[in-house]
Amino acid sequence: MNRTQIAVLGVAAVAFGGAYLAFNALSVAPTAPQASAQAGPGVALEHVLVASADIAMGGPLNATNTQWKDWPKASVSDQMIVQPKSGPMDDDTKGALARIAIMKDEPIRKDRIAKAGGGGLLSAILPSGHRAVNVQIDGNTGANNQPFVSAGDRVDVIKIARDEDQSRIKGVEVVVSQTIIENVNVLGVAGTMATLELDPEQSQIVILAQRQSNAGLRLALRSLLDSQGEARTVAKPQEAATGGVTIMRFGAGN
Repeated sequence: MNRTQIAVLGVAAVAFGGAYLAFNALSVAPTAPQASAQAGPGVALEHVLVASADIAMGGPLNATNTQWKDWPKASVSDQMIVQPKSGPMDDDTKGALARIAIMKDEPIRKDRIAKAGGGGLLSAILPSGHRAVNVQIDGNTGANNQPFVSAGDRVDVIKIARDEDQSRIKGVEVVVSQTIIENVNVLGVAGTMATLELDPEQSQIVILAQRQSNAGLRLALRSLLDSQGEARTVAKPQEAATGGVTIMRFGAGN
């Protein structure tokens, strides 16, 4: 073997050795940060109660649809239910019902559940300060004569009445309409009756409007994109009890 061959072999050996060391360095490097992270301080956790399955509005909370789950302590709010030191279940959840639908893995909040107590379901899920009022929904049906509104929908309550004065003057029946309350939550539907969630003044408005002999109520379903916030009162109680409504022609008031 001459000197040239020896030199070539030497260079190849050095290159192979360098490549081997580099390969080993790359294969070891990714494990170092992992070991470091595992050795570092952990995030403080609390056990909070979450839904282990979807819970419908009015549905009971029990051991089947709830579970304790680790939750970052810094993200725990006062409304969350934290596992007590003395036992596996919190008193707030015993015999409780969901005021609104709760999704799987969502924390159970105290303001979203209610004790059933000795009253009915509606009184348990109705928020404080609100009232439940039934409204006939004849004429508010869709396919197969089924109500087109369901629990959890948002609707506008529209009063439709016969204008006696204008009917006499014109010699034909004149019907007028007015939206009296907007964005009302529907608590439930049974047959031809819808139960609406209203505040005390809105309850008066709807009840008075229903008692007007020449008037009726209709519900207009709102889009989910247009259903944020609380119900809004448009008419006053005295307007609902009288013919003080606005004629609507092609969506414009006259």
